[in-house]
Amino acid sequence: MILTKLFINWIIILAITIGCSVVIAIYFNAYLVVIAMMIQDVIVLVLLIYVYLQILIFNRTTMETEIKKFKRCQSCGMPFSKDPKGGGTNSDGTKSNMYCSYCFENGEFTQPDITLEEMENLVKENLQKMGIPGFIAKLLTRGTSKLERWKK
Repeated sequence: MILTKLFINWIIILAITIGCSVVIAIYFNAYLVVIAMMIQDVIVLVLLIYVYLQILIFNRTTMETEIKKFKRCQSCGMPFSKDPKGGGTNSDGTKSNMYCSYCFENGEFTQPDITLEEMENLVKENLQKMGIPGFIAKLLTRGTSKLERWKK
């Protein structure tokens, strides 16, 4: 929002500058000097637009990757609301916004060598232990391959 206001202010300043250049050209008949000033203003405006767009693109991509908040563990699919610790921990001790405490502790997977099939079977077994019928457990684990850990 601040960048947008700043950008609009720069456009207004450049428009005023170009307008003043035209008035000077008409009044003093100094066309060549004024044309050079106008070309310089246009170049500055183009550069400002380019920088502004680069900042917008950078901010958008940075925010999308860093602030992406998942509702489910991206390894086993368990909702974070069901995790007693509210999520795993990164190596610096902060909460992981991608993995649950069962899958990820201290910046490492608790079972680093587990395969996708083994994870699906483990989740099905745990769901059945909680009293969920086998066919529903199988339905709930169908999307495991689409989780971030298994995308490759």
